[in-house]
Amino acid sequence: MARLIEARELLSQRCVDDLQLKDAAEVACLSPFHFERLFRDAFGETPHQFKIQRRLEMARRLLSVTDLSVSEVCLEIGYRSLGSFSSQFRRMAGCTPSEYRLARRSQFALGWAKPKVFVPGCMVARYAPATPQLSRSV
Repeated sequence: MARLIEARELLSQRCVDDLQLKDAAEVACLSPFHFERLFRDAFGETPHQFKIQRRLEMARRLLSVTDLSVSEVCLEIGYRSLGSFSSQFRRMAGCTPSEYRLARRSQFALGWAKPKVFVPGCMVARYAPATPQLSRSV
């Protein structure tokens, strides 16, 4: 299982690259056939589906927080065809990339959604203003 997780991490980190199934299978020390079968059994999706999901998550993030054109986002996440990217995005999100961007920006403008930024707890603890501890009187 650890090797499958390692191969999944490789797919996630290199989702925009032209990484082949056989390359990820080598990391897991499996044949491509067994890798795909075990990956699907372990994670509920094929390696190809996993890679597409990571790319589209990246596209949603780029469309939400950058001013890159849809074509630039398409190329940035590793698609070579704007048509393929747009149809795949529409299947996943239920709208075109341009409609998604417009809706997200409208939500940000109205204050309905805030961009999510992960801040590790150790950083919060280090830089949070010191607050005096309140003692409880019994």
